[in-house]
Amino acid sequence: MNNFKKCENCHEWHWTNSECNPEYLVYYEDEPNKMRASTHEDAALKFAEYYNNENDYCLINYNIEVKVEKDGVVKFFTVGAEPEYGVYYAASEIEGISSNCR
Repeated sequence: MNNFKKCENCHEWHWTNSECNPEYLVYYEDEPNKMRASTHEDAALKFAEYYNNENDYCLINYNIEVKVEKDGVVKFFTVGAEPEYGVYYAASEIEGISSNCR
């Protein structure tokens, strides 16, 4: 039977017959964080939400730069949050990290 439930492996909600999203490494201040996502950008957005929630919503109207890596492919993003009907997270791909904060 195919059910929609919280996966014991990835802790995300999906159908029992579907596979978990792959793990990406998201680096901020040289610290790697594992995020399950479908794309590099999605991993950056998930990290932004995690970081914001862990740090008293410090990303509201603020941006940080992160490096996202999977299978040797590296991409860089500026991520931030805005208070719009809750919290809206945004990510923009950039050429490289110029600093850890803007």
